[in-house]
Amino acid sequence: LESCFQRLAKYQRKAILSIDECLKEATAYHFTRESLDDVLQYLHNLKLIMYYKDILPDVVFIDAQVLLDKITELVEYSIKLRAEPSSQAIAVGGVEKFKTCGIVTTQILSKFSSGYVPGLFEGKHLILLFKKLLIVAEIGKEKYLMPCLLKPEKVKIVSSSIIPAFLFYFGENGPKLGIYCFLLASLITDAKWKLLTEDGNPVQLSRNSVRFVVPGNNPGYVTITDSFSTFFHVSIEFPDQVTTAKAREICEKVCPIICETILTHIRRASHRLNYNNSIPVASFLCS
Repeated sequence: LESCFQRLAKYQRKAILSIDECLKEATAYHFTRESLDDVLQYLHNLKLIMYYKDILPDVVFIDAQVLLDKITELVEYSIKLRAEPSSQAIAVGGVEKFKTCGIVTTQILSKFSSGYVPGLFEGKHLILLFKKLLIVAEIGKEKYLMPCLLKPEKVKIVSSSIIPAFLFYFGENGPKLGIYCFLLASLITDAKWKLLTEDGNPVQLSRNSVRFVVPGNNPGYVTITDSFSTFFHVSIEFPDQVTTAKAREICEKVCPIICETILTHIRRASHRLNYNNSIPVASFLCS
C-alpha cells in the first residue's frame, strides 16, 4: 500500500496526499477507513510516511522533505534579512520580530507557498505541525518562537558569587545538534516557562542564550546558555532589591525544580531526536 501512495504522489508531483486520496487507493485492496488509519500509523512508526491524525487527520505526508524544505526556507530568509537589513523580499507585518527574535506568524508562513496544497495543507496547518514537533513554541496570540531562526551571539558566561550556577555536561563531544533549540521550545510549551521580557520584547534571546522568568512567581531570572562546547550553563540571578538571604531562600526552593525540569526536557529532546545516549550530567547544583 505504501508503494501505491508513493506512485500516486509521484504521478501527481506532490509530497502530500489527502486522506481521501489514500482511501481511494486503499479500497482497491479492501481496506476500510479504520484499517487505513492503522496502516498509516504503522507506516508512520516505521518513518516511511508522516501522519498526525490528532492534529491533521486529512493530511498524509508521503515525503517528509517538504517539511525540511520549509524549515530551510525560513532559516535562509532570516539569514538574508540579517545580512541585508534594507532588503525585505517579503513585505509583511512582523518581519522585524522574525529577523531579530525568530518569531513567526501565520501571515509570514503564508508567503512561503512552495509545498502547500491549497485547502489541505497551508500556513495554519504548518504551525499546528511545528507546534506538535516542538519546532516552534507559542509565546503570544498567533506568535511563535522558532529557536532555530535565532542568531548566535557572543555571550560571556558569568556566575554569581551569591548563587552558584550549575552545568549540564554532555561529555567530550558535547550536546547533539538540535538539543538546545528543542529544549527551549519544550520548556515554553510543556513546562510553561515564560521568557523574560521588557516592554513586550525578550530581554535576552539568541541561538545560544535565552533568559526566562524564575518559575513560581518568584523574582529574578534563569539564563540557559549553550556554550557551543561540552555543556549547557544555567545561572539564576536576582534584581538588586532582593537581599542575599532572600535569594538563597528562593534558590533552595526552586533550584532542584529547575534542574529536574531542564533534565526532563533534555531527555525528551534526546528521545524525539533519536539521541538516546545524549543525556547530560548535572553538576554544581546550588543548594
